Amino acid sequence: MTEGRRFSLPKAEKQHIEFKEKLIPEIHLRTEKKQKLASQMKYRLESGDGTAVYVVGVKDDGSAAGISEYELEESLSVLRQVASECGATIDRVEKFESNGGVIARVIISMRSRPSANHIVVSVAGHVNHGKSTFLACLITGEKDDGNKWLYLDTLPHEVERNLSADLHFIVLGFKGSTPNLMKNPLDKSERIRVTSESDKLVSFVDTVGHEPWLKTTIRGILGQEIDYGILIVAADDGPTHISREHLGIMLAMGLPVIVVITKTDKVDPARTDEAEEEIFSLLKRVGRVPYAVKTEQDIDLVVDKISVIVPVIKTSSVTRTGYDLVYT
Repeated sequence: MTEGRRFSLPKAEKQHIEFKEKLIPEIHLRTEKKQKLASQMKYRLESGDGTAVYVVGVKDDGSAAGISEYELEESLSVLRQVASECGATIDRVEKFESNGGVIARVIISMRSRPSANHIVVSVAGHVNHGKSTFLACLITGEKDDGNKWLYLDTLPHEVERNLSADLHFIVLGFKGSTPNLMKNPLDKSERIRVTSESDKLVSFVDTVGHEPWLKTTIRGILGQEIDYGILIVAADDGPTHISREHLGIMLAMGLPVIVVITKTDKVDPARTDEAEEEIFSLLKRVGRVPYAVKTEQDIDLVVDKISVIVPVIKTSSVTRTGYDLVYT
């Protein structure tokens, strides 16, 4: 029993420990609250060398409040989601009776980093530059024929407007060097098949390109354990202020970046070359060396210098031009 108990720890032992009276999904999973919780959890995890302890059912002053079993389950649900965004997981929950309710000691630990056989790639770029279509064509092997939408979007207003409003996660598998393609990116059984049958996996985080949802894109890049970044730039528009924002976030994180030019089928070659020059100029201004990748041999030249050199690949989802280079 912990009736009337006050939890007090020496200052040196507090840095990886966080006290919470309770967490409510409807409140604490709102974007700003969730981001604050995630930042707090990352600090606790770093302070505890990869382990954080959350004491739930305890007030900020350390006194035991005691909460109901239902409130505890709600609190654990919030912690699980926040931990997942931090690359961590709940290892253990220890419960104690207190003040007619319960308190819990929740042990959270960092997951081990993915092996070389699993990498995570964030895909960003301006709205309508073709991020979701590029990914859908990449993982299905299909062309975009203009008569159907290769869906990654699932929310009703996303499907209606062909406009992503939230983060989407999708996986591409490889058997050896051959892509293990899906027929339907939204079919869970397809995802399970690809995951179980593949030797290597690439998980993509498809972010949001619309300016009002920039915070969601930042969450998609900063809130995950990302290995590489892909910046999508449409040939007709060229790089925009949003392209520059997304590139800046990726470079600030120290991510190796690849630029994919989409929609080359919509414009003449001269406009595609002009867009490429605009991208080259942007990359040079931020201290990177752009390199136009046209063959597999080009990839061999840049792969060991990816921290400085930024490969630029021209593609079309209509003709699938350039997709073989992206797979490589």
